Amino acid sequence: MSSMLLFRALGVLLARPAIASENGLLYVCDTTRLSSENLCYFVASSTNTVGTAPHNVDLSVGATDMRKIVNSQGQDLAVTPKPWTEGDVLVASSTALTGDLLNYVKAFEMIAPLRDAMMYNPSFVTTDATMWAKLTKPLADCQVKTADTTATHGTVTMTVYGTDGIYALMKNPNGVDIHHSVLQYLEEGAIDLVCQMTTSLTMDRCTTQRALGAASNCWEAGYNAIIADPTVYTAGTASTGNTTSTSSAGSTSTTSTSGDTSAMISSAGVASVAVITQAVLLLMS
Repeated sequence: MSSMLLFRALGVLLARPAIASENGLLYVCDTTRLSSENLCYFVASSTNTVGTAPHNVDLSVGATDMRKIVNSQGQDLAVTPKPWTEGDVLVASSTALTGDLLNYVKAFEMIAPLRDAMMYNPSFVTTDATMWAKLTKPLADCQVKTADTTATHGTVTMTVYGTDGIYALMKNPNGVDIHHSVLQYLEEGAIDLVCQMTTSLTMDRCTTQRALGAASNCWEAGYNAIIADPTVYTAGTASTGNTTSTSSAGSTSTTSTSGDTSAMISSAGVASVAVITQAVLLLMS
């Protein structure tokens, strides 16, 4: 019963694309590099106590079915809609994985290098359209994040970026902190891909994704292309460190624009996600 409660609560949050996840509180764009390079390199916010680091996936830790994901405390991660975050890493498993859990790990092996590039080494993809296409192929083939959409909360209408839209924004953020939009793309894209790759995860978002009609193995060609290219897993080599931004970290809102559409994510909206998440965890304890 407690697991179902967690799925429903997280499902509600993920179904509301205009609200950033709790992960959004951990980061800001490095203002120095945003100014000098017009690219968003993620660094720790002033409230971040866990640091920042890429996943740096190492497939050599084990055979395909002998790899698992653990969190920063070394605890095994099960199939859930909870976004991957700091400290989640691929390690060797002492037992073979099968079914949905194996596919969940494979999803991580596809999304982790994309996350590393978009967050910590954006030039890895902004200067290489072929690499971007390779890293996003599983999403494209599974009909995930195919187009920009909009979401309205109160009087604020914001863009929820698809693959082409977020790529354009990454290449030219126009000096604006876009870390919420990047995280939103990564987290929603990841959960939609996991929905497509598993059957045990049940939530409204999964129902919507599966109804699009993509084949259950739509991700396999993209997965094979990614794991066959060792350069993919060097995406997280940008110099970021566990630094804290000294400028916009304490700001209460982040805005970005794409065409005539404004985007705003307030600290109150992000905080509400944190409060709900904590309440769910308390109910499960």
